[in-house]
Amino acid sequence: MIEPLVLLLVFLIVWSYSRKGDKNFPPGPTGLNILGNLPMLWNRIDKTLRHLYKTGGPIVGVRLGNY
Repeated sequence: MIEPLVLLLVFLIVWSYSRKGDKNFPPGPTGLNILGNLPMLWNRIDKTLRHLYKTGGPIVGVRLGNY
């Protein structure tokens, strides 16, 4: 019974650290853990980038994959 709780705790700690990101990275949309923001760029990249420009301004951070 204790093993699943320990695994859940470790997962939550790793997940929270991965969400903090780099302090110098510009703000942008939240992406998936492994894929980053790649799924949102697959469909109509021009519309997606235009939407990001309207909502975030001229400088927006987009993560491609893990990095």
